[in-house]
This record gives sequence, structure tokens and C-alpha cells, in this order.
Amino acid sequence: MNKIILKNATNLSISTIKNYLSKRSELNKIYQKIKEYSGTTEQRKQKEYNTNKKKGA
Repeated sequence: MNKIILKNATNLSISTIKNYLSKRSELNKIYQKIKEYSGTTEQRKQKEYNTNKKKGA
């Protein structure tokens, strides 16, 4: 899930969505979790690899 998908599903502008996410921490937390878990297996593996790579540097 990304902001463009959210924009199309809700008919809100991206600016409005960004404002909601920045002003309402609970919405931002939910959005981040959905974004994290809606990625493909390959995307999650790549994110984990990049995170581990940064820790090792």
C-alpha cells in the first residue's frame, strides 16, 4: 500500500493524506504497518537485507 493507492481508494489528495499521517500519529502507525506487510515477499527480503547491511556498516 502506498499513498497513490490510498489516494485512489479514498478520493483524497496526496497532500491531505500526508497531512492526516503527520498530524495523527495513530493513523501513521497503522499506515506504516499496512505498508510494511503489504509488500511482496521479495520486497520484504530486500528491506531486511538493506537493514542488516546498514547495521554492519
